[in-house]
Amino acid sequence: MQRSAAAMYPRFSSCSQTTSNGSSPARRTSFRPPERIAARKRWAGFFATLGEDVEFHKFEPQEFIAQGDHLVVLISSDATLTRTGRKLTDHVAHVWTFKGGKVARFEIFQDTAAIVAAYS
Repeated sequence: MQRSAAAMYPRFSSCSQTTSNGSSPARRTSFRPPERIAARKRWAGFFATLGEDVEFHKFEPQEFIAQGDHLVVLISSDATLTRTGRKLTDHVAHVWTFKGGKVARFEIFQDTAAIVAAYS
């Protein structure tokens, strides 16, 4: 089953992305609600690029862990990178923070070494 990233996250087509890479092999990506339409266009561009680079065969939440204003979703995915033709099996943690019933923060933790290897 092929699914685009935009189809998997339609409610976040209006978010912006910032990435910080530390010494940890995990990738941390934070998403914050936009204040202007320009941020929406950047986010739409992110999904368009992802849709061109990655063909998802599986994107399945395995577990939901909720406490207070936080939700962690553990996800298993299989994809093919269109540029290299390599397969990527990934296990990802999505961490959601809510304030006032709305998403205040969204973070992704994943194995960047596997991603780099698949793109190389």
